[in-house]
Amino acid sequence: MQKSEVTVSELVSVFGGDLYGNQKLVIRKFVSVYGSGTNDAAFATEKIVKRDIFECNASLLILSKDHNEIKSVLNHRTALGLATIIVDNPYLFFARASLHIANIKKTRSSKIGIHSSATVDKSVILKKGVCIGPGCIVEANVVIGDFSVVCASTFIGRGSVLGENCFVHPKTTILSDVILGNNVILHSGSVLGSDGFGYVQNKQNSWEKIPQNGSVVIGDNVEIGANTTIDRGTFDSTVISSGSKLDNQVHIAHNVKIGKDTVIAGCVGVAGSAEIGNQCQIGGAAGILGHLKVCDKTIVGPMSLVMSDISKPGKYVGIYPLQTDRDWKRSSYLIKKLNALRKKLLTVKI
Repeated sequence: MQKSEVTVSELVSVFGGDLYGNQKLVIRKFVSVYGSGTNDAAFATEKIVKRDIFECNASLLILSKDHNEIKSVLNHRTALGLATIIVDNPYLFFARASLHIANIKKTRSSKIGIHSSATVDKSVILKKGVCIGPGCIVEANVVIGDFSVVCASTFIGRGSVLGENCFVHPKTTILSDVILGNNVILHSGSVLGSDGFGYVQNKQNSWEKIPQNGSVVIGDNVEIGANTTIDRGTFDSTVISSGSKLDNQVHIAHNVKIGKDTVIAGCVGVAGSAEIGNQCQIGGAAGILGHLKVCDKTIVGPMSLVMSDISKPGKYVGIYPLQTDRDWKRSSYLIKKLNALRKKLLTVKI
């Protein structure tokens, strides 16, 4: 086999599931059910109709245990010499298996690779297998762990620490004293350790800068999207805990604490000193005001504004339905009158 290939039986041995059909088939990549063929793998959810599943020509099909057509599909594919794996969550199997196939392609070397155009301070500690790409700048006292990759034109500031197996995409900025755990992915344009937005007004009503002397601490298995900014803390660290995932163009202000396995969609803004719990889901373009606490397992709908603490898990949505301009003006007028109407009703004697 080529290095980018894996057998169906190997996938089952690594990720589990019940295998039916030809276990010796070779898989090179995952594709859509609709455009699959020999040496391809695909997965099907309940939303994919029966006809499309029967027309799927992938060598391997991943199906849910709860799929309505499971028996007839198994008989059909086995007769064609194809393979089927039955699992609890086909989407999760796809994610893990496709990453496994991609990693087979990579050949690891314990040698350190520094491009000739990179600038790396003599005090920097590079562990085995580290790669530094073209045009990178790595300042003094930085430590980069085993097999981490820093791609072209990235800046890493003084005293920062990167763990093992990190992947830093091109043109990323990691400012001084930032700490990354293991298996962290930073996408292009992300900025970690920028100054928090802190100012104090003097007697002349002009603004004086408050020094931002804290840090940013990123846990293990965190992914930070493109053009996302995470500010350093004023005194303590801004913290993104292990397993959390941040989408593109997210802003995390100074002193924010984000718990484990929380996901934050694009264009979310989290103001200073807010605390978000574990396993939360924050929808796109939502806003969370400063100094608030959001408890574990909270779901905030897209474009919602969190203005007070959330202490009970659940789904919270603050989106006003889209209307025509005329209807919106009428609704807005009525909302403004609600308080006066309430006071009037309270004075009514029954």
